[in-house]
Amino acid sequence: MPYLEAAQKIQPNFRAGWWDTQALYYPRVFEAKCRLALGDEAGAKAKAAEVLPFIHSNYSPYMGPETDAYVAEAMRILGDKVNARKFISEAIVRWEKQLSGAVGGNGYKAYGDGRRDIKPIVTALFYTTIPDGVKEHDSELYNALGRSRLFFGDTEGAKKYFEKSLALDPSNHKARFECRLMK
Repeated sequence: MPYLEAAQKIQPNFRAGWWDTQALYYPRVFEAKCRLALGDEAGAKAKAAEVLPFIHSNYSPYMGPETDAYVAEAMRILGDKVNARKFISEAIVRWEKQLSGAVGGNGYKAYGDGRRDIKPIVTALFYTTIPDGVKEHDSELYNALGRSRLFFGDTEGAKKYFEKSLALDPSNHKARFECRLMK
């Protein structure tokens, strides 16, 4: 637990504003899950409640789409299973539409092929090494779809999506981390 707690300590003015705290949803969800596994339901719920303000906004260029999967997981830990399933299901539909080019990368109706207006995903935990914004964004969408499969307990489906994510962007260490966790 001390490692997860240490991961939630950020330097003052880390990213100069509210967006610096977005880096915290990873360790907060993992801490909540660990607390739940250790039988500390009250502590798990308190930690999961800290994640709910991270509901994904298309306004932010920093928060990756998998944020929605972590928010859904937090909702489930808090006992709101119906809304968690609804929330993640709506996110899956949105991600699949983006992958199909039906909407632009920012979630708005697209012009032309819909793949030119994609915002870069930059978090405290991920900086891509590939120069192709479309591949980067699609890699993040596959990563999010992998997280959604884990939400539903489908490890084989999750592995497939994480591998697709890595094929597009080998520097996506979030997908690599998830593949290692599944082993």
